Amino acid sequence: MDITSQNNKPQKDTRQLLEENQQLLRMILRNTEKTRKYVLFGRIMSALYLIMIVGSVILAAVALPPLINSVIGPYKELLGTPSTKGDINQGLFDKVQDFLKGHDQ
Repeated sequence: MDITSQNNKPQKDTRQLLEENQQLLRMILRNTEKTRKYVLFGRIMSALYLIMIVGSVILAAVALPPLINSVIGPYKELLGTPSTKGDINQGLFDKVQDFLKGHDQ
C-alpha cells in the first residue's frame, strides 16, 4: 500500500502543477494580447499624426501662395519690379530719388 500511495501522490502533484501552469499561461496570453492591442493602437495613432502633419504641409503649400499674392498684390506697385540679380529693388530706388529731387526744388 505504501508503493501505490507514493505513485498516486506524484501524479496528483504533477496534475496540480500542470493546472497551475495552464492558468499562468492563460494569464500571460491575456496580458500579451492587451500589450499587442496597445502597441497596435500606438502605431495607428502615430500614422494618423503623421498624416495630419503631412496633410497640413501639403494644404499650406497649395492654399497659401494665392493668399500671399492677394495680400502682397497692393504693395507690388509700390515696390516695383524686382531686379533679376537680386540687388536693390531698382523701381523703388528710382521712386525714392524722384521724390527727394521733387522736395529739393
